[in-house]
Amino acid sequence: MHRRQKTAFTLIELLVVIAILAVIAAILFPVFAQAREKARQATCLSNLKQIGVAVMAYAQDWDETFVMANYATPDRTTNVLWMGLLDPYVKSGIPTTLTALEATRFKHVWYCPGLETTYPAGITPGNPARSYTANANLMPACGYLVPGRLGRPCTVPAPATMAGIQFPGQLVVVAPGVGSQVWTSGHDLNRCSDIASPEYWDDNSVYCAARFRHSGGANFLLADGHARWWRGPSAWDAESRSGVCWRSPQVSSRYAQCSAWFRED
Repeated sequence: MHRRQKTAFTLIELLVVIAILAVIAAILFPVFAQAREKARQATCLSNLKQIGVAVMAYAQDWDETFVMANYATPDRTTNVLWMGLLDPYVKSGIPTTLTALEATRFKHVWYCPGLETTYPAGITPGNPARSYTANANLMPACGYLVPGRLGRPCTVPAPATMAGIQFPGQLVVVAPGVGSQVWTSGHDLNRCSDIASPEYWDDNSVYCAARFRHSGGANFLLADGHARWWRGPSAWDAESRSGVCWRSPQVSSRYAQCSAWFRED
């Protein structure tokens, strides 16, 4: 009787198989990563659409007036936040005040899954519930927890009205943020330092750094209630001259290529 010879992989064959698997993995891993990012982007867009419904519903209930980004409680010990004021329309259960919010890592419609990403040096993600920032040009902030500002009189204007908006399909209502601030004026000149709008006491790096978290861009909510994605500028702290900009093309030809903006005047 002939003995059946056992077959086995040679070292070369084994190395070839490993090399093939490595090539396949190198091809598929970026595809999987891109698919995961698209899923996060879609979730964020869905969140903003729900927030848009809440913004519109609140405005209708308050004579077409937008919500404040935040304002101090009567005892000036904490701030009431715009997310908490809009939450009755989406029923996520987010705390209304800043103090209560900071005590929890709340995640729901107010959380963008792209928040936990890589940001420029010195900028780290904050509270997940503050993934989005209100446009302070429409929804001004009047809080009292900013260092050195305790007790100062509030000088910001009243919230804008829907009737006062010229281009609701292009005016930003809610923008991305890194979770450390609930409002932004969108001012991105001078390395995103808001020196032109000191009444907001705003550090716009929290917005500028977040406008790249979905495949080089970010989702924005517009004043007519719809949301969409726009690509960010050439650098995280650069002025945007296309897509979403600080001012409208009607103000200056500098923004002629812009299709959305934070300020109309």
